[in-house]
Amino acid sequence: MKRHKTKKEDLPTANRKVLSLLRHGMANAITVREIISLTGYKDQEIRRSVQELVVKFGYLIGTSNDREHPGFYLIESEDERDATVQNLRGRIKQIYKRMSTIRNGELSRIEE
Repeated sequence: MKRHKTKKEDLPTANRKVLSLLRHGMANAITVREIISLTGYKDQEIRRSVQELVVKFGYLIGTSNDREHPGFYLIESEDERDATVQNLRGRIKQIYKRMSTIRNGELSRIEE
C-alpha cells in the first residue's frame, strides 16, 4: 500500500519537531536519548510520534539497533528498508514469545 507523505508544515507540532531531527541514512541515525535532550519530550512521546509519522503520515523511518548507528533515521535505500523490516520482525518475535508465555503461564499467588 503506497501512502503519500503529509507535508511537514501540515504535521502536528510534536511530529514535525521529531521529523526535523531525523537525518537521511542509517549512518546518521539519532537515538531516542538524543531526541529527548533536544526536545524535552518523553521516551513514549517520541516513539508515538515516530509511529504516527510512519503509519498515519507516510514517512519511511528506519530503526536500528546497530552498535555503530543506533536509533531512528529516514530510510534512503532498499538495504535500509530491509534492515528495518528485519529489525521489526525480530521485535515482533520477542513480543509474541512474551505474550504466549503470559497467556499460557500458570497463575500463582505471590507469597509474602
